Amino acid sequence: FSMDSRSCLICTSPTRNAHLGVDACRACATFFKRTLSSGRSFTCRQGTGKCTIRKKSPFLCRKCRFDRCSELGMQWDGKKEEKEEEKEEDDPMEGTSKGRIDEVPSNNGVHETILVKLLKEYKNSCDRRKEAESSLRSKHPSEHIRVKELPQEVYLSKSAFSSECMRINIDGYYSFISRAFTQFSSISPVEQCLIIGKCTPIIFLLEGNYLSKVNFKNEKYFMLSLTSSLHLDALDYFLSDEQSGNKQDIIKAMKFYTTKEVQFTSRLIDRTKMTETEFVVLFAIMIWQFGNAPSIPSSLCTVGEEILREVYSDLHRYYRKELGLDDYSVRLGNLLSLGHTLLEASCLMEEEFTVYSLMDLFHPDDFIRQLFS
Repeated sequence: FSMDSRSCLICTSPTRNAHLGVDACRACATFFKRTLSSGRSFTCRQGTGKCTIRKKSPFLCRKCRFDRCSELGMQWDGKKEEKEEEKEEDDPMEGTSKGRIDEVPSNNGVHETILVKLLKEYKNSCDRRKEAESSLRSKHPSEHIRVKELPQEVYLSKSAFSSECMRINIDGYYSFISRAFTQFSSISPVEQCLIIGKCTPIIFLLEGNYLSKVNFKNEKYFMLSLTSSLHLDALDYFLSDEQSGNKQDIIKAMKFYTTKEVQFTSRLIDRTKMTETEFVVLFAIMIWQFGNAPSIPSSLCTVGEEILREVYSDLHRYYRKELGLDDYSVRLGNLLSLGHTLLEASCLMEEEFTVYSLMDLFHPDDFIRQLFS
C-alpha cells in the first residue's frame, strides 16, 4: 500500500500507508483503537456532529473524529498489528492532558462540574415526569390523541389533564432544584415555595417554547408538558371538558396569547441554537436570578448570586474548552437575551390568565389560576 503522497481521510495529515483498512494516518488509527479498547464515549463540541477535523486544531472534537473513522469503514479486531511497536506513539491531536472535557464523564470518581450535574439531574427529572404523565394518561387513554408527526409519544390533551400535568411539572421542578443545588435544602420551606412560585411560569414557558420549536416546525402546536400539547386549530378539543359558556371567546383569547408568546421567543430560539447544556444553564438562571424583586429576601438573593457565579464560571469553561470558542460574546448575549424575553413573555402570561379568570376558565381549579396570575 505504499504511496509517495496520500492524505489522511480523517484529519488530512500526510500519510504514506493505509491503517486499519483506510487511508488514514497512524495517529487517527491509534486514536480509533484506543477509543474502542477503553470503551470511552464523547460529546460533540458544537452539538452539530459536523466539526472540522484538523491536526493542528487546538480544540479537536473527538466525537466527530471517531465518527469519521467509523464512517470510512475503519475496523479493528482488538489485536496488535505485527509491525506495530509495543508502545504506541502519542497522538499529536490528543494532547497530554488526561480526562479531556469532551469525554462523557462516568461516576468513577471523576469531578462533576455544576453544568454536568445540572444536565444529569434535569434528564432524571424528565424521566420521572414522563413516567408520571404516562401513568396519569393510562387512566383515561381514549381522551388523548397521539400526534402522528412525531416518533416519540406526544398527545393532544384536554384542559383537565393539562392542569394535572402542571402539578407533575411543579413536583419535577422541585425535585430538580433540590437535587441539582445543595443550597436549596438550607433555606426555609417558605423561601423554597417562594422560589418555586416565582420560577414555575418562566421555566414552563422556556420548556414549552423550546420543546415546541424542537418537535414541531408548525407553530400552531404548543407543548404543555413533556408529553402533551395543544394545537391552535383544535382548541375545541382542548376545552371539551370545561364547563364555561364562553368557549368561543376563550378560544380567541388562547389563540391570541399563545401566538404572541411563541412570537416573543421563536426567533431568539432559532438564533441561539442552544445546546442541551446551554438549555439547563438558562433553566438555572431563570430559577436563581431575582433582579430587584421586592418580595425576595436579601439572604435568598445572596444564595442566588453564589449559585449563578458558579454556573457562569463553568459556562465560560464550557464555551472555551468544550466548544472551542475564543469569542463567545454573541452566543452568550443571545442566551441572556432569550432569558430576558422569557421574563417579558411571563408578564404577558399573567395578563392572559387574568383574562381567563374573568371568563371563568379553569374553574374550580384555583391552583392553576393562582399560579399564573
